[in-house]
Amino acid sequence: MKKLLLYLVLFTSFNIAAQVPSNVPTNGLVGYWPFNGNANDESGNGNNGSVNGATLTSDRFGSNNSAYDFDMNGNCYGCPGDRIEIPSVSSFNNSNISINAWINPTAFYWPNNSNHAAMIIGSSAECSSTNLRFYLADNGTLHHSLNSGIGNVSNNNMVSLNTWQMVTLVIEGFESRIYSNGVLIQSFINSVAPSFNGCLVIGEHHQANGHWY
Repeated sequence: MKKLLLYLVLFTSFNIAAQVPSNVPTNGLVGYWPFNGNANDESGNGNNGSVNGATLTSDRFGSNNSAYDFDMNGNCYGCPGDRIEIPSVSSFNNSNISINAWINPTAFYWPNNSNHAAMIIGSSAECSSTNLRFYLADNGTLHHSLNSGIGNVSNNNMVSLNTWQMVTLVIEGFESRIYSNGVLIQSFINSVAPSFNGCLVIGEHHQANGHWY
């Protein structure tokens, strides 16, 4: 099994007003999922998630029903698994994108996954969607991709097993940066600027030809 995500936060360059904890920046906030007993978006934007199979568990503080557990044991590659579908996020269609999540993995990839990867968040075929992925893989690496021309991987040992850690992806124009626990671990210059439009899914990459982890 794998515990994944205390909360997930999405940003773009848009400004909104929202009632969120003081430790969560509100400038450009698109979605905030603290998983307080559900997968509702508490940013004020109404991007509530739909839970499919994932179960509530304790967070890094030991608080019950404050994180989701994604269990892919026995799941076939390409088959639907534990996930949280998020509807189309129109305000996330921007060249400046940030994704922040707390994760506690027990393995670097799901069983039966020949790609040896475990998705944190990806795009979803629930609506016409751009190809976005942010995931961990063998040797504790962090990966991200978005359309053709953006696909990068961090150095080894950037993610630890069986411990809570904060991982962050920031894309600004042609530059991408990956952070671990608030510390910059890798930066990249991409051949194109990002453009995302569509739905998101936590815990997998939902494409038209299947559910990929």
